[in-house]
Amino acid sequence: MKYEAKITSKGQVTLPAKLRKRLNAESGDHLEFIETSDGEVVIRRKTESFEDLRGIVKLDKKVSLEDLEAYISAARGAIGTRS
Repeated sequence: MKYEAKITSKGQVTLPAKLRKRLNAESGDHLEFIETSDGEVVIRRKTESFEDLRGIVKLDKKVSLEDLEAYISAARGAIGTRS
């Protein structure tokens, strides 16, 4: 698939709607531009990692990785059951 966009004088680009939909990208999302060894550029929507979230939640006690993974799995299951 080929998409085309124009760069403004401020260096900004508006992503075509079909590309935004394909990337599942919305206003406020961050994109990564990754240059491959052959000079091509890959664009992908950046997803948050645990490292990005470090320090957001303050806990009175330490939580094990196993407990954290169990909590995340449970939360994902709850999200998947919403209507």
